[in-house]
Amino acid sequence: MPSDASRSAPSPLLEAAGPLLFWLLLAAAVLVVMVLGPIATSDGPAHVAIAHAITVAGDPAWPMVNRLYDISPILTPNALGHYLLAALMLILSPAVAEQTIQILCIGGVPLAGWLLLRRLHPSAGWLALLLFPVALQATFLMGLYNYSLSISFCLLSIWAYLRLRERATAGAALLLAFLLLVTLASQAPGWIEAIAAIGTMTGVETGLRWLHGRNAGAMSPGASRGKPLREPLAKSPGAAEGTACPDTPLGTPFGVTLRLLAMVLASSLPSLLLFLWFMRQSTGFPTVYGPSLVARLIAVILGQPFSTIGRATALSSLLLMVLIIGLCAAGLLTWLRNPARSAASLRLGVLLVPVAFLAVLAVIPDEAGGGWTHTWRAQPFPLIGLVLACAVLPLPPRLRFPATLLAAAIALVSIGMVAKVQAMDLPPVLREFNEVDGVIPPHCTIAPVLSQFKLDPANRAQLVYHPLFHAASRFELRDDRPVLFSYVARLPVYPARFRPAMDPQRLLYGWQPFQRDTHVVTMDIPRFEAATGLPVDFVLLWDVPDAPPAGPFAQIRRDIDKAGYRPVFRSSGGRMEAFRRPGTSGCGPSRGAAPSG
Repeated sequence: MPSDASRSAPSPLLEAAGPLLFWLLLAAAVLVVMVLGPIATSDGPAHVAIAHAITVAGDPAWPMVNRLYDISPILTPNALGHYLLAALMLILSPAVAEQTIQILCIGGVPLAGWLLLRRLHPSAGWLALLLFPVALQATFLMGLYNYSLSISFCLLSIWAYLRLRERATAGAALLLAFLLLVTLASQAPGWIEAIAAIGTMTGVETGLRWLHGRNAGAMSPGASRGKPLREPLAKSPGAAEGTACPDTPLGTPFGVTLRLLAMVLASSLPSLLLFLWFMRQSTGFPTVYGPSLVARLIAVILGQPFSTIGRATALSSLLLMVLIIGLCAAGLLTWLRNPARSAASLRLGVLLVPVAFLAVLAVIPDEAGGGWTHTWRAQPFPLIGLVLACAVLPLPPRLRFPATLLAAAIALVSIGMVAKVQAMDLPPVLREFNEVDGVIPPHCTIAPVLSQFKLDPANRAQLVYHPLFHAASRFELRDDRPVLFSYVARLPVYPARFRPAMDPQRLLYGWQPFQRDTHVVTMDIPRFEAATGLPVDFVLLWDVPDAPPAGPFAQIRRDIDKAGYRPVFRSSGGRMEAFRRPGTSGCGPSRGAAPSG
């Protein structure tokens, strides 16, 4: 039987294939956004509109938008992405600014993962291939840019912890504190997961050192105390226990462990205080547990967060989970069968990170703090934890090459399906939106109502997300034309929101506070105009061509007809209609042709 050394030595082909495929796929993902973007997402246009409202606040050229929005420029969870977008819009167009944020979201997750994995072990960078589906998961395609950024910063926070663990200096502690603050400023879920991971690793190290009263670090015979072992995983029986991060801080073992614990606590304190302050401001919002524990676990096992577009991503998501669970199982078996193994504190801590992530998923309420879908946001992290676990396990070399190829193929499916939707399925639909965009003059208000949010009624592209949900919000980005519909701008968790006295979701559509149902079934235009002083200049209806009179817009059509609106435009595909009540505002005459059809 071959020795561990002969079984574990990685070949030059293995060493080259992973990084090459990683950088090629990263370049492909960035090119998709640059060439075909911005990627159509459910809420992305509404978040861009919020950021745009920040940039034009107080600008006399945008009086209508300024009447609608209330700006609260404070640093809270769910704000960093909007501030980044607003800053980018000072020098870039809104479309290019959104493309830039999308590149940061899509590229940031695998890049941050690559840094973190290589910190755990220099040869573990190829495992970052498994993080491309995380970057392109359902929540990104829902347009949750803050959340996507928080994943990247969560991984960087864990990386900073490992750096602090290796070099317990004030600079390293400040870097960890800064990254935790940035993670929380992006969105709280990423910060919670970072605290769970860092707390688990720190707790395991402190507990082992206290229980055993000795250095629990895995060191090869003759190694000096505190010297990092930077050999590839499973290169030899001794090195199989080593990681790139030293498992023994300098100095007396337990004393330095206590110092590290104190520095981690001090680094976590600023973000913890900010989180507690935010939670205190969020009292009174409903808290609902939501999906059952079994449903949450099934979603993780099946890879549901990564099944976004058609059967291709459904199959690739299942293969992704089979691959990562199989790699972890193979690595654990190899480690357990090694008689020279040791209970290294770093390895044990990292191996427990997936358990910590599962615990967060098990206890987190789906609705809390003025927001919801927290369960969805916790679902990808167990996979991330398993990827980190693989980095500290001696994976059998015979699995490395096929696993690398399969991981790259899964990543390519995720990237390719997004590109396919952008290049082939979306353009005919956006053409109809662009046609009506050219009809609406400056300083007009727009009330868009959509009967469905997929690209077509049959959802032939088999999309899990709703790319048209906020598509009309893009009209707001030029000519001072407020869009009187936003699922997100009505919520108090963003740096800009609808003024409470002008909230169209409540006053125009009759929504309840924190309503999760997205459909509009009625429009009370007189009530909205009387309460706000804002006229409803244009009503846009997006429906199937030649919709039957008894269709989903029957009541809406009666409401706008009763209010005196008449059709002024119909798109070439027949799905978009524009209605206007003539002579009731000073926003200017309609541009373009009369109704077609």
